[in-house]
Amino acid sequence: MNIPEPAIFIFAFIGIASIAYFLPRLTVYLFSWLKNKTPPKTLIEEKNHLLQSELDRLNQKISQLEKENEDMTRAVIQQLR
Repeated sequence: MNIPEPAIFIFAFIGIASIAYFLPRLTVYLFSWLKNKTPPKTLIEEKNHLLQSELDRLNQKISQLEKENEDMTRAVIQQLR
């Protein structure tokens, strides 16, 4: 049984298109998993994650500055007494 040549070309084109579509996605998925141990996120989820981590960092910095401010205020009050 012979397969017609146009059908072979159609199947070959479908195969090449599939590889061209899935190979970059697989590569991104694997590198993301190796880097973060989590699957890649959508752009919105990634943005939310970055904003949340920045918010946590800034909250920690604010707490540290408030503690420094309290310590300096106590030191000034101690010297005034």
